[in-house]
Amino acid sequence: MGWTAGTPFWRRASCQLPGFTKPVLLAWAREDRLFPITLAHRLAELLPQATLVPVEDSYTFIPEDQPQVLSRLIVDFVRTHPATQPK
Repeated sequence: MGWTAGTPFWRRASCQLPGFTKPVLLAWAREDRLFPITLAHRLAELLPQATLVPVEDSYTFIPEDQPQVLSRLIVDFVRTHPATQPK
């Protein structure tokens, strides 16, 4: 792509997301006002192996608001998506 020196980093990086093919867990607070869940849906569309899990009764800081829920989501995700080794 013809990026210029003034192209923001986030724009260059976001264009590369569809090429990231590893499993991704998007644990997102449904009630988050700073980062609305609509952003999570957009991100999930860009990442081919994304799993979006809305977290209830949480806002921006899921690890603080729902630590047990987040821990369980991570453990379950890692168990069902074992690390892939380079060929």
